[in-house]
Amino acid sequence: MSTQKINTEYRQAGIPDAPEVANESEPCILGWILETDLNHLWAERYARDGHDLSEGESVVTEREKNRTTWELSLVNLGYPKLKFNISGRKLYLCKNLLTDLRLELSTPNGMAARQAIRIEQSDGSVGKILEVTLSLDSTHVEYHLSGGSEVKVHWSKPATYVIQGDPLNADRFEQHYEVLKRMKLARLPKPVSDALANAWVYFLADGDKLYPSVYRQPGTAAARLDQFQTSAEARVGMRFATRVFPIDSSQQPPEDKDWVIGLFAPSRSATWVAGSLFPPPDYYLGAYVLSDAMQARTTSAIRAQALRLSPLVSFCDRGGPLEKVELMPAAAQATWGAEGTLCGKLLPQGGSYY
Repeated sequence: MSTQKINTEYRQAGIPDAPEVANESEPCILGWILETDLNHLWAERYARDGHDLSEGESVVTEREKNRTTWELSLVNLGYPKLKFNISGRKLYLCKNLLTDLRLELSTPNGMAARQAIRIEQSDGSVGKILEVTLSLDSTHVEYHLSGGSEVKVHWSKPATYVIQGDPLNADRFEQHYEVLKRMKLARLPKPVSDALANAWVYFLADGDKLYPSVYRQPGTAAARLDQFQTSAEARVGMRFATRVFPIDSSQQPPEDKDWVIGLFAPSRSATWVAGSLFPPPDYYLGAYVLSDAMQARTTSAIRAQALRLSPLVSFCDRGGPLEKVELMPAAAQATWGAEGTLCGKLLPQGGSYY
């Protein structure tokens, strides 16, 4: 695919142009990590941050309920969990459904414009999880500083979407993401090196190891895999090309040695322990160990869920049926009452309020 065609497609999707760099036949950074270790890092961070709203993304969908009524939905998804399956050539991606704000829109007789007749927010603590299955061979990761500094997974082949016990919800996510063919993984701080302002990451595999290959332009994974060794205690290895990351006489490692981990694993989930030039001095090899979960803890710890009422807004006919008011999270305990002037009544019936 030509760079011109790639840039045209990226502009349409709101992604910056591919950078003008010399054609690269090999990655500027090549890493290695055991499949089990990488899956463990994602699962560990997901268990801790999977319900954090600040780490997720929002999805807006719309569906027609009948000829005069529509439902507009805004769903907040949490921090992801990735699971690589080398033998099956699959990548599984999971995200918690945290909040689901739904607007019911209607066009009353004689009106052309739609108006909101009901606004409700569902309880995101019920454990619903969006599970997306991707083909590993058609998947890569991209980072663009000018695109919100976000790391996103991209795919070309159709993915499958599952929410256990809720196929309708799964369908609306499929309709949303199969148009985009990409999903947010995380947001990273700005890299020190301008060479990493745009990065494309492809995943090579050999046995039980994955080799994240970082390029500065779009393309495909290298056909040839140059394996390399680091220190015996290393659980992650990285090879930096000195043509992109020059090393001076002090032989200090590249300044983005810790930042690059966030291109394929949770940020700060591996700690640098040693590095050296590889003769001839074309590469700088780095060794990492896996970070302790508590040491890697970020300020975005799981926050206590605030109490919410649903529906937030509902237009009711005078003399019509009672409108049930629900408190969320569902297990929350509260004293019910009204502040200010109450236009109507708050009625307790059978342990519920209307």
